[in-house]
Amino acid sequence: MTSQAAHSRAPLPPDGRRVLPLLSLAALLAAAPVFAQSSDAATKKADAQAPAEASSDSSDQTIRMDTYVVTGYQRSLALSLDTKRNANAIVDVITAEDVGKFPDTNVAESLSHVPGVTVDRLFGQGERVSILGTDPNLNRTLLNGEDVASGDWFILDAPSRQFNYTLLAPEVIGQAEVYKSSEAWLPEGSIGGTIMLHTRNPLDTRQYAFSGSAGDMYNDRDKHNDYSFSQVASVHNKDKTFGIMVGIQSSREHLRRDGVEALGTVSAGAASPATGIDPAAPAGSVNLTNPTALLPNAINAALFQQVRERTGGNIVIDARPSEYLDFEANVLHSKVNDNNFNTSYYGFPGWWRGAVIQNGSIVNNIVDSASISQNIGVMDLFYRVAAVKTDAYDQKLTFHNDAISVSEHAGYTQATGGTQAQYYIEPLLGAPGAGVGTTSYTYTGGVSNPGFTWGKSGVNTDPTAWTVGGPWWNGNVASDPEKDQESYAQLDATYSPRNSVITKVRAGVRYTDHITSQNWYNISLVTLPSTTLASFNPSLTPSNYLSGLPNITTDMSSHVMIDPTALYKAVYASPYQAGSSMNMQQALAAGEGFQPTQSFEVDETTKAGYGQADFQQGKLSGNVGLRWVQTTTTSKGWAVSGSTTTPIAMKKTYDNFLPSLNLAYSVNHDFIVRAAAAEVIARPNYADLSSSVMLYDSIRTGVGGNPKLDPYKSTNFDLSGEWYFSKDSALAVSFFYKDISNYILKSNGTESYFNQNLGKVTPYLISRPENAGHAKSQGFSVYYQHTFPYGLGVTANYTYVDASGENGAELPYASKNQINFSPYIQHGKFLFRLTYAWRSDYFTNVDRGNNVYTRAYTELDANASYAITKHLSLTVACENLLDETYYIYAKVPANMFQAEYKNGRRLQAGLHWNF
Repeated sequence: MTSQAAHSRAPLPPDGRRVLPLLSLAALLAAAPVFAQSSDAATKKADAQAPAEASSDSSDQTIRMDTYVVTGYQRSLALSLDTKRNANAIVDVITAEDVGKFPDTNVAESLSHVPGVTVDRLFGQGERVSILGTDPNLNRTLLNGEDVASGDWFILDAPSRQFNYTLLAPEVIGQAEVYKSSEAWLPEGSIGGTIMLHTRNPLDTRQYAFSGSAGDMYNDRDKHNDYSFSQVASVHNKDKTFGIMVGIQSSREHLRRDGVEALGTVSAGAASPATGIDPAAPAGSVNLTNPTALLPNAINAALFQQVRERTGGNIVIDARPSEYLDFEANVLHSKVNDNNFNTSYYGFPGWWRGAVIQNGSIVNNIVDSASISQNIGVMDLFYRVAAVKTDAYDQKLTFHNDAISVSEHAGYTQATGGTQAQYYIEPLLGAPGAGVGTTSYTYTGGVSNPGFTWGKSGVNTDPTAWTVGGPWWNGNVASDPEKDQESYAQLDATYSPRNSVITKVRAGVRYTDHITSQNWYNISLVTLPSTTLASFNPSLTPSNYLSGLPNITTDMSSHVMIDPTALYKAVYASPYQAGSSMNMQQALAAGEGFQPTQSFEVDETTKAGYGQADFQQGKLSGNVGLRWVQTTTTSKGWAVSGSTTTPIAMKKTYDNFLPSLNLAYSVNHDFIVRAAAAEVIARPNYADLSSSVMLYDSIRTGVGGNPKLDPYKSTNFDLSGEWYFSKDSALAVSFFYKDISNYILKSNGTESYFNQNLGKVTPYLISRPENAGHAKSQGFSVYYQHTFPYGLGVTANYTYVDASGENGAELPYASKNQINFSPYIQHGKFLFRLTYAWRSDYFTNVDRGNNVYTRAYTELDANASYAITKHLSLTVACENLLDETYYIYAKVPANMFQAEYKNGRRLQAGLHWNF
């Protein structure tokens, strides 16, 4: 059995948390022209006090915008706005305040403040980034213009095209750009947008720069004190012909997620199965008015604990041996240890033959409450050793003069990830050697917030009541090592004619070879000695476990748990098979238990070429271009027939021609109108292209791939108006429309596979991807940024998205409404910033045959800093101030509960230095 997080939550009516930012935004917009006059007055005062000239080093603590001096956080906002204003496409920008000082403690969290960008926070921190209502897999994140190989740590996450933001320390980033319209020179593969992350350049800093930070991190749910440390050192010669920057990062953080889950649904009749794990038991009965009504399946209290230890570093070398030649080299290394321990504690209908279900309350064909007797209790205990290691090597050589620039760019990146070993046992409560189960329980709140209570008191905290090593399936040792790698090379040329409407002509070619693989190993425990949880150094759940969640019973919040080290030692030392000289650890290392149907490799090569012309005529500027790309995908796997395993490979090649157009018209000095159109593609997920299938034996469901998938194709249109009404302020409105064909959605079908739990071939409900036809995503964003007198300022935005597929199909991660509101005050040495982010409900995926959704989510963060000296500042940050509940539901039937989680508030305090 697995305790997999589903994704969703039911609609909520508007409340104060939503209305306040809207009213505040409306008031600020109405007041903007008035405050702009006051701001201009303040500008004139700053002009009188400003130094004679500003430094050319971008790392200086002050910048001058038309002689308007700004510093610190206001400086970073001003730089971002200046980059956006001068862009040749529709772009939003985030800029670091200083070397090693990105605005947030997580790059994904910073991106969530950009209009139309949302993040998912299943594990409490931003990880999955969506742009303009598109699935995170339909957007690309590039570091210095190139891919970075990425791996996943969670055993149930399949390889995808998402960027793993947890691997990247924010200290290495100098600027992030979000391209919402396409250009021919941009690497293809994004429908929503392309995120370009840029590291710092040593020649753009002071000659000698030494900056870093050290801090303490604390989660009020887990209550561990952890640390973070980063250091960046940079040096270049006086002539700025050679520079080097070296950065190191290290951090450790304890994460804890408390939750209640239901693993799909089961009919009341199936909850007392004619066959089950103990076929010797007599048949049970269903004493309900409607035996076909649905129950939440496998209701469980889930405690997830993890220690994330990140170490990494990067080196940037920039050399300019002559005025015509530039050389850049980047090396990035990151390793994140993600060991985790998961305890799931179940009332489990539908697994034990002989159960009696009665005294039920049925609401909308859902059994909202009932009593279940002659059953068992189940506990899933997982200790997982997981790590993600990423390396990237990149170099670029450029020759340039006044008219021509030619550059070659090549590199290699590799990541290893997945779960190296999972040690899993499944103790039972009230399970006899044969016959009827001896446990009973009642549950309530099955529609919205299920909870359960055992019929016998004290069994929740009694380790001797839970049996391990009986004549049933007891658990396994498993592993899913992943590898992701890419080699790339490209050649670009630019010609800049003089005195011409055409300001720049670009052309280039590019080649990539990307290989992603996953192998799956699974060895069932057959020699585990019969014992109880008393043998595993037992303890009780934390005193604040499940606090803040509704309908929590004492049996759920206070129950026995074990020492993960004791679990690890007991399982890995068990003999691989009766009489075997290998233990489980040795068997796993030797490749025993290989699961061919769940293993795959996808090799994807691309060849691309482009041409683009930038132009300007009077107030009109823009670019027009065409990109050609040929993609060849080879999906490798295994076909299994009985005991025969045969390697298979499927190859698919397709070409795409992708035109793009960007226009910008300066109505006057302060107002710009932009329009864009492009044909774009996004390739299917690597796991979706595989021939593999992941099976969940206990509940007889699975997820598989489809090597025949076509890429997503989209025709994108964008229109925006940008009013820069004062020196560092703007009001922008943008509209977008995306007509997407070949949209990929999951469909369910019945397939038969060998079930390890039952020891025979069994039908499974398998979910596989298919091209489901057309989809659209359309909407608009409003963005507002302004600096008021006395150091006050605000950034705010609202995005509306209408996204749907054929026959009303919903698109993943597309919230209809999104709000960001961030007021701040920067006065003298002090800065305080409050960030409010809200997104409405959104569909996430198909899980165990159900379409699941995440309920509207609110994130409230705050951070502050105080400059103790010119070179030393104190910083304090708090994330998730509201300790928001992440709630998942299935819209059909009747917004039925799937899961709810609490991740706790995250506090961080530390020092930042800059010399």
